[in-house]
Amino acid sequence: MAYVRGRVRASVNALEHLVGGLGTATLALGALLWAAIVAVACVGGVGLLAVPGALRVVRSVADRERARLSRWGDRIPTPGPVPDGLRTAVHDPFVRRELGWVGLYSLIGLVTGLVGVALPLYAVQDTTFPLWYRLVPPDAAPGIVWWRVDDLSDALWVGVLGVGWLAAAIWFSPALARLQAWPGRWQLPPPPGVDLS
Repeated sequence: MAYVRGRVRASVNALEHLVGGLGTATLALGALLWAAIVAVACVGGVGLLAVPGALRVVRSVADRERARLSRWGDRIPTPGPVPDGLRTAVHDPFVRRELGWVGLYSLIGLVTGLVGVALPLYAVQDTTFPLWYRLVPPDAAPGIVWWRVDDLSDALWVGVLGVGWLAAAIWFSPALARLQAWPGRWQLPPPPGVDLS
């Protein structure tokens, strides 16, 4: 019983981190798109003035992720502001790592966050479906697998599917949270040999 309680507690904690990571991943996707637009504009020379601003946006999102990850585990120090000047900013090791992180995290963070949030939502929806199945048309059964629900026994099968979603949420949420945190734990700490003083 203590194992189940601990597992449920770990999955609820992981869900909290997945939701927070989903927000940061959305911001990372926006920063990635902005950096890509600026990079394309730099080909024509027009975007050179916007590069420092784009790098500050990426740093801001990376700092938000550093703070989020620091609340969950080992502290990740922040490097300070983006260096002035285009040349020094581009050669800064933190900037390069953050650009790599924003590209990786905008994909991994979004996918793991969406899956991590969808599992408990499907569990609640499908588990409670036998209580409200008469309110929806017979062809509109919830879940990933749609089938025709004509009576209570069919609705109970959807409820059984909901119990499966609940088990999957309890079992996989901690692993999804660790996978979501991996790009930040890998790319956002200071590179080896960098003096932070």
